[in-house]
Amino acid sequence: MILILSNKWDLTVDFVVSELRKRDHPFLRLNTENLVSSRANIHLPDLRISLSSNEKLYNLTKDVNVVWYRRPGKPFDDLPENERPSPSTQQFVTKQWAIWLEALQLIPDVTWVNHPDNNNRMENKMRQLLLATEIGFHIPDSIASNDPKQIREQAINHGGEIITKALYAPLIEEPDQDFFIFTNKIDLNDLVGAEEELKISPSIF
Repeated sequence: MILILSNKWDLTVDFVVSELRKRDHPFLRLNTENLVSSRANIHLPDLRISLSSNEKLYNLTKDVNVVWYRRPGKPFDDLPENERPSPSTQQFVTKQWAIWLEALQLIPDVTWVNHPDNNNRMENKMRQLLLATEIGFHIPDSIASNDPKQIREQAINHGGEIITKALYAPLIEEPDQDFFIFTNKIDLNDLVGAEEELKISPSIF
């Protein structure tokens, strides 16, 4: 059985699920924002992991041979803000479920696509760029910095125009609205008077 760890808004998973149904291949899609309504158990010392979904209980230790670690959500993500518990409670519950899900890695003889540790490691854009060079790709001259002087020099060395992007998840979540920081082209004029903004955190240039 394929265990899919994702969220209910992931359209990519919808397409894969449709294909799995056509092939009559067993799978369990776990939209992790729904975990709080599941019955989840890990028995030790004889490892046995079980989970309920749609009132059916699955023996994950016995039945799962592939885990697709797609884009797990967080508990309460599907609820309106006014129906969620306090932020501190949400944080606590999210961490507890994260550790429970991490224990799925204890199931023997399972193929992970992708393994969470590898996912986390490869989220680092500096690692991505270095790996790209090691396997033969040509990458642009890049600097990850919050040093206004070095950033200005980077722009000067490249004709006065450079590309900037976030070093990590480019999403700013505010109570009333979310903001996405896109990759942008900037020039020397954009850097004038921007020292404090540049210093607040590193970005890629």
